[in-house]
Amino acid sequence: MVRGLVATQLYIAKNKLPPAHLHAIFEAKDSKKARFDVPGYGLYLEHIAYPQGYMQDVNTLQ
Repeated sequence: MVRGLVATQLYIAKNKLPPAHLHAIFEAKDSKKARFDVPGYGLYLEHIAYPQGYMQDVNTLQ
């Protein structure tokens, strides 16, 4: 997914896609709409930050 986010943001930065395209990917919850045509080497997910109490809310759905 990091690869798709980076590639899509690069396309947006080069004005090849509108900024709303990234928002549409998140809204659709469909990573197939992202661009993946960048090399995968050197890309890694370093950190994820969830809002305070986020995981507690998810656990209450079970």
